[in-house]
Amino acid sequence: MASVEQSIEIDLPVETVYSRWAQFAKDSGGLFGVDNSRLSPNSHVVAFRRVTPTRTKVTLQLYYGPDLTTEVQGTHDIVSRRFGDALSRFGAFAKGRTARRMTA
Repeated sequence: MASVEQSIEIDLPVETVYSRWAQFAKDSGGLFGVDNSRLSPNSHVVAFRRVTPTRTKVTLQLYYGPDLTTEVQGTHDIVSRRFGDALSRFGAFAKGRTARRMTA
């Protein structure tokens, strides 16, 4: 099983970041434009860690099965790039700036 992990630190308390993550995930239309039905088997984990009382580290991990890996050459790079882009958009969203909906 392959995996991708990306992190971002945001200058907000963990409670605020978690709340904004819930809204961002709801508004993003799925797992950042990755078609979950094609990730077989798949799971993802989002972790929030308090760095300081006003700074939070968000770590996103995705585990995906060999079906997707063999189907598309360079899958790891594609998924990794999408996660990096999504976390950057989330950072802007969490800080109160507009986040664009990701397209597949």
